[in-house]
Amino acid sequence: MAQELRPLEERPRLVVHSQTVEGEDEFARLGSRDPRAIGDASDTTARYDEVVLLREIRHALRFTVKRTRRGYVYPARHFASRDTSPNLPPMGMRVRLKASVDITRYPPQAQVILKCLQRYGMILADNGSDWFISGAPDDRWDDEDINTIQRLHGSDLEVIKMGEVITR
Repeated sequence: MAQELRPLEERPRLVVHSQTVEGEDEFARLGSRDPRAIGDASDTTARYDEVVLLREIRHALRFTVKRTRRGYVYPARHFASRDTSPNLPPMGMRVRLKASVDITRYPPQAQVILKCLQRYGMILADNGSDWFISGAPDDRWDDEDINTIQRLHGSDLEVIKMGEVITR
């Protein structure tokens, strides 16, 4: 059963940013049950090669929101807020694009990302702009194609049942 999340109704966006990850890929470890140090942030970005060359993303993506609560759920290992409001999402919250959303009207790169969001969803990984989905920097991205994801609404997403919210 999906849980309702009320405060976020802005449109999702794919943002290509320049964050780099030192050492092993965090997104590869996210799929495993290997523990990470408490306080680590995950990096589960969309990569050009997955989207365009492989035409498949086989992991959850990361997203940000402006306000979160003081708490996290697995796979997160940190929180970034002092606000204890239960109406705010905890780090690690996973949402997915509802299966009922028709993605056939979207261009090819966007469809690959949307299929990923329907299958694997996305994980709240940091504070930032509401509903920003991260993409690895690459000059080959078709921004016009990717920006069509902004047609989605918060109501097109559902929260996947979360485990215990850790607040310490």
